[in-house]
Amino acid sequence: MKIFIISNHWLYLLFILFYSGSIFPNELTQPKGAVVTSNALATKAGEKILAEGGNAYDAATTISAMLSVVEPFASGLGGGAFWLIYDAKSKKYTMLDARETAPLQSHKNMYLDENANVIKNMSTLGPLSAGIPGIPAVLSYVNDKYGSKKLSTLLDPAYEAAINGFPVNERYLKGAKYKKKWLKKYKETEAIFLHKGEVPKKGWILKQTDLARTIKKINEGWPQKFLHRKLC
Repeated sequence: MKIFIISNHWLYLLFILFYSGSIFPNELTQPKGAVVTSNALATKAGEKILAEGGNAYDAATTISAMLSVVEPFASGLGGGAFWLIYDAKSKKYTMLDARETAPLQSHKNMYLDENANVIKNMSTLGPLSAGIPGIPAVLSYVNDKYGSKKLSTLLDPAYEAAINGFPVNERYLKGAKYKKKWLKKYKETEAIFLHKGEVPKKGWILKQTDLARTIKKINEGWPQKFLHRKLC
């Protein structure tokens, strides 16, 4: 089984292999799995799910949620993604379209000024750049259709990392430095992602309590209540 996930909220690539037999012909072993992500904490979370008997879909769900926490500048529950799934037994490909959709009250002139000129950065930065996210819906859908574990179990690592915090790495610092101007523009983002208004040092503990509450809502069944779109 192979699962490729491409998120267009910036970009991340998640690749999971789940072997139905040993990768070593002369060795009798349990099924093996390999997890590759852009963050060590997300990789570790995915490996743990596989070690506990979860399938590739379970690991993919856990990793996607975890990346939303540990790479807020590149991934996010507020973003969207395409999931390309290949099932080796049926030799069937499935594409899940979980891209963001435009808000109900959006319109073609919302990023234009009174002279019909494009307002710079309005469509890419700030509140009006946000769409209706597809990630919560696709995580719930994949879990219902393909998963073997409860969604709450799969999202728990992300919840714990959000509520208790995690030490930021060099990749986070580069992202924070690049977006510092915009993070400081809104007091809410400055309070969360910067330390006293400045880019923190490596190892600084980032806590995201609002994100933790969102993950808890997903665990309580929020996607099922509001999922009105066909993902595949």
